[in-house]
Amino acid sequence: MKRRVSFTTQNIAMGALPDYMEMFEPVIQVLISFPSIKEMPTEEEITNTLVPRFLKLDRMKGIPRNLGKEWAFVPKENLNPEQFVRSVDVTCNSIKELGNQAQKLNDDELRAKERDLPWWEFVLLRNHSKEFPESMLVLRIDHAIGDGLSIGRICSLIMTNMDGSQVHSLIPSNLVLNKKKSSIIQEKMKLSEMLLLPLRTIKACFSILFLPCTRVDHQIAFSKGVVGRHAKNSGVRNLIVFDEIPLDFVKRIKNKAKISLNDVLIVTLSQAIHDFCHYKECSVIKKGRRVICKATMTFGIPSDHPDLNEVLHNGWYPLSLSLGVGHEDIFQRIKHVTKGTKELKTTPIVVFQALLQDKVLALLPRKLSQHIAGAVYKAHSLTCTNVPGPQKQVMVMDKPVSNCRFSIGHLHSVLSMLSYDGKINVTLVADDDAITDVHLFPVFFHRALVKLGEAFEVEVPQEVKNACSLDQSSI
Repeated sequence: MKRRVSFTTQNIAMGALPDYMEMFEPVIQVLISFPSIKEMPTEEEITNTLVPRFLKLDRMKGIPRNLGKEWAFVPKENLNPEQFVRSVDVTCNSIKELGNQAQKLNDDELRAKERDLPWWEFVLLRNHSKEFPESMLVLRIDHAIGDGLSIGRICSLIMTNMDGSQVHSLIPSNLVLNKKKSSIIQEKMKLSEMLLLPLRTIKACFSILFLPCTRVDHQIAFSKGVVGRHAKNSGVRNLIVFDEIPLDFVKRIKNKAKISLNDVLIVTLSQAIHDFCHYKECSVIKKGRRVICKATMTFGIPSDHPDLNEVLHNGWYPLSLSLGVGHEDIFQRIKHVTKGTKELKTTPIVVFQALLQDKVLALLPRKLSQHIAGAVYKAHSLTCTNVPGPQKQVMVMDKPVSNCRFSIGHLHSVLSMLSYDGKINVTLVADDDAITDVHLFPVFFHRALVKLGEAFEVEVPQEVKNACSLDQSSI
């Protein structure tokens, strides 16, 4: 029996944004790195072993179709596993060049009529460089199939632990919510906070209802050309891969600052945008605290359902967060960011966003719902997503994975963070035609981490310091 899909999935399949925005395919790319071509799985191994596992899942063997009263993934018959695997030979002398090649894969549309296959594939990026032999297995999945958390869960079908045991999920077990224990508010609240809950509930309701009418971000150097009513989608996107960040270093900052790990990364992002704008001599940033710069934070609810067919879904909700990029003092910046993130955690704002996204928008004409979605994204400078990954090294077809990243393109910039084996890997997909010198942004991100470390007297690892040079980034 075909499982009815949510309105969010249906909307992504149809096109969630207005046609005039010329939005490209929303493809999530899981970038699985290996030390060299010889140390990565072969095309034959993937075809014979990994693809058949995916084809057992309804959404991986079907294409979303409008059946009249509802949408469903209609299975394709007589699928050949070889059609889901291809190799691309490249010569890249750095991770930046390899990232660019991975982004170019999006030129090949998964939804192309002539392809006529379910919207996903494996691509082996075989790097023949002797100087930098790192190669990648790229899993490309259309966002209509599922969100980042559910795709992380099904990646357990292709990965094993170093001892050969099966990986249950890329998402750590302590993140998966137990539905029996879940509630609207996950954090413990003081009595005074509980008394304020009704007021916060009303505020959360209005903030969601009026989100499409929110003030548009200022066109600072980081977002010029990608926000505002007249912003255009050039169709040009560049995948920028940051140098690895030691997870233990970020955790030490978290403990000293007494904030969450996610808050540390958001504060770092805010500081990096601030410093990047000053580097670009942006006049708008001089407005100080009056500068408007927001991110849509993707809030996802992971599933612990044993049936992976039930796991694949789009249970994510974009929430607006002011980044406070205009602050000069780093402690004021921390106060601004943590106030915003606490509000997202301690009010029912996620519930109202879910109701609006899954129920209310479904009742509106398609063009109106597209207009609302377009207004929200054009008012925000970027989307930010942070997904915890495997805490220890894993293997694919008995080949150790040296690194794991993911990326997705959008109307505006998308910053994606994934932890893996003691490291935090960050990617940025941005329009480098609209945002000049955006390829330098990783330098300012690492410099911001150094500033945070020094502010709380945390020793900064040498590898983080090494990533702070503009000379090495501009190569």
